[in-house]
Amino acid sequence: MPAKARIGTSGFSYPHWREVFYPHGVPQSRWLEHFAEHFDTVELNNTFYQMPREKICDGWKTRTPDDFLFVVKLNQMITHRKKLVEVHALLDEYLRSVDHLQEKLGPILVQLPPKVKVNPSNLHKFLNLCPRSYHWAVEFRHDSWLCEETYEVLRNHKAALVIHDLIEDHAREITADFVYLRFHGPVKYAGCYTQKQLRAWSEQIREYLAQGLNVYAYFNNDAQGYAIRNAQDLKRLTATEK
Repeated sequence: MPAKARIGTSGFSYPHWREVFYPHGVPQSRWLEHFAEHFDTVELNNTFYQMPREKICDGWKTRTPDDFLFVVKLNQMITHRKKLVEVHALLDEYLRSVDHLQEKLGPILVQLPPKVKVNPSNLHKFLNLCPRSYHWAVEFRHDSWLCEETYEVLRNHKAALVIHDLIEDHAREITADFVYLRFHGPVKYAGCYTQKQLRAWSEQIREYLAQGLNVYAYFNNDAQGYAIRNAQDLKRLTATEK
């Protein structure tokens, strides 16, 4: 199968998207269905704030088209409170729930907090707990992680380095057989990317695809619905630019 780019947003259930993206007559209980008419993927961030429940995951699965894909963000108990240490039981609990997404489960996003500095040993021990049957992507918020020791651990576990723009000039190291991009906004979680910026990224994504790498890209600048606009534009540019 040729490589594919899936482009969406980080979350879909924002009250301030009402009438910006969700029409007035569409109840919030149908927002996911409306979202899935425009995108084939979403990055779920509510699984970060609350441990996902099996019944909720069943609902997400049944409410979306067959080709829809969910990326799930690992729960904060594992990443921010336990900081990846002694998390075996929590990880098992988390995976039991998201397994209910079945074929619609995409990569699992592991986002570390900004104050956690590089510790390749802890990263290696954590990834050893992570079953290889899942795709893992790790986002580091402290720039000390962006070093060869980190990349080596990620490569050994076939986990992707999340490429994002909260760290200036973030490394674009490829450590897995897929690429994970996060766009947090020209201003943190806000602002609108320019067409020039999006066109440059569309060209980069097409290069990744030519190398046989699947690409997952999510916009987190949810203020004023800019994430929706930017995701739609990047999809269009990636599909049409030559």
